[in-house]
Amino acid sequence: FPVTIVFDAVADLPVNEQRARLDLLCGEDPMLRSRVEDLLEANNSAKNDSLVDYLQKIVSNEPTPSLVGQTIGHFHIIELIGEGGMGQVYLAQDLRLSRQVALKFLPAKLSHRADLINLFSSEARIASSLKHPNIVTIHDIGNSAGYNFIVMEFIKGRTLREHLLERVKFEMEEVCQLSVQVLNAIQCAHVVGIVHCDIKPENVILERYRDWE
Repeated sequence: FPVTIVFDAVADLPVNEQRARLDLLCGEDPMLRSRVEDLLEANNSAKNDSLVDYLQKIVSNEPTPSLVGQTIGHFHIIELIGEGGMGQVYLAQDLRLSRQVALKFLPAKLSHRADLINLFSSEARIASSLKHPNIVTIHDIGNSAGYNFIVMEFIKGRTLREHLLERVKFEMEEVCQLSVQVLNAIQCAHVVGIVHCDIKPENVILERYRDWE
């Protein structure tokens, strides 16, 4: 069964009944079961209103200290390049492999919440299963100095939001090319049961673009 079908068949069941249904539907396919369990873990956490309220309150009301200039594990933090509901994203230098990467950090003040750490890790495990030219590559997950983070491919470019603010209008060909790439990436995620809940111009990076002016 595709991941989405199994997930839909199990998601609305009480947690204590989900395991038995997975036994029936997944059979001898451990990879399918693992992917569905990751989705269920994230879904079950999202149903917890107190968890969502807690996360939104903490992230929105309390400033997060900058990590720029620090070395965490074998990563030297260079600059902040984005932030959202589940943490901040920094450009960093991988000191072992001599390459630039993007590190997504769960705020340290949330590190005592095992449910959030599990949700954060599940996001990384699910995303790492995707292989598509329009989806960022997940290299690893890590924990160091009390910080939990995801190690991602760093895409050098600018966001669609930045691009939109600079342009008066787009040619139809440009709109179609960009739309096809975004939709292909979303379709790839949907095939394995992943639903991106935060699609917006800030999360679309234009890696290569010509000077239209």
